[in-house]
Amino acid sequence: KAALALVPGEAASETWASFLAPGQLWSPRYASTLLPSLRRAAADARVTAVRCSRWARCPDASSSQVESAIAAKTAEISQASTADLFTYSVPMKVLQAFLEATPDAALQSRLCAHRFTHKMSNTFGKKAIEAAIPEGEWMRSESSSRLPARPEADGSEADDLRRGEELVSNASKRLSGEAVTPSELPTRLTDAQQAAEMISDLRISIERRVILKAGETLGEKELRELAMDLVTDAVTAAGLDQVIGIQSWAKETATDFAKAAARKFDVKVREA
Repeated sequence: KAALALVPGEAASETWASFLAPGQLWSPRYASTLLPSLRRAAADARVTAVRCSRWARCPDASSSQVESAIAAKTAEISQASTADLFTYSVPMKVLQAFLEATPDAALQSRLCAHRFTHKMSNTFGKKAIEAAIPEGEWMRSESSSRLPARPEADGSEADDLRRGEELVSNASKRLSGEAVTPSELPTRLTDAQQAAEMISDLRISIERRVILKAGETLGEKELRELAMDLVTDAVTAAGLDQVIGIQSWAKETATDFAKAAARKFDVKVREA
């Protein structure tokens, strides 16, 4: 938002924004190589973004060292995922529209990049295109000093562990009528910590879906359905799908996680 304020209104339609992560390095030819693709994209109203996926795996090197490593074939040029925020260049007016449509709570989340790349690539009638980059050209290099995303301190770890303990305990009792050790369960979950990790992954998967709806209004059933298939798939993958009562647990968990994500990302829930 601060960067947008620096761009005069009349220049916004001709200005593009590219993203660079801490520890990344652009090629000296980045702008000149990318510019022809940006010009072609600017003439097409359907284009929301240009992706530049070419990058060199050459940690902690200067641009000249990257060039030398590629020439010596000690570094390779790869294609980044389309889910990588740092491959995108977007018109400032598109970035402004995204920021205005995204609640502050979602903008501050580590999952905001997921919302952004999804919106750029999946908006009806719009598209993101791949930049035309000459063969052998690298556009950015990755550094080992790039910092991993910090986990969000929202108290979910303790809740995930509690749910994991309950899941393993309840599964064993429902299967046998009496307590058994976790290792005897017919499931790939061996202990509460492993169950908590599964639940944590599940929570994040649900949040990734719900953040796409940030700022919108959904019905309770619609919100729960965003999460239900993810919970069912997780239960099946863990080998718990034959546990008596697991569907009730799955529905409750899907509802709890979806509602928590809705509160977190300012999704309004319309009561039935």
